[in-house]
Amino acid sequence: MFSLLANRNANCSFTPHGPLGPKKGRIYVKKAVSKSAQKGRNKIHTVMEEFKEGSLKSGGSGKKVTNRKQAVAIALSEARESGAKIPAKGASSQ
Repeated sequence: MFSLLANRNANCSFTPHGPLGPKKGRIYVKKAVSKSAQKGRNKIHTVMEEFKEGSLKSGGSGKKVTNRKQAVAIALSEARESGAKIPAKGASSQ
């Protein structure tokens, strides 16, 4: 099939989109992000920045957090407290 198209269209070059170029007529719409999802992203971003700077402290003892997984857990719990719609801990494994 490709050889027929190539013979018929001598000037055609094969691209990743196929011999005739990308498909036309598609409209791509950027989806809006809900306020709670944006709030969660911002909270997680700020907590992870604190971790990178070395200023993130754990809640009970006040020691500096050195484990990335622990920093992610703290970020998710703080995002939940701020009202972001994040599933409860362990909800995905059930």
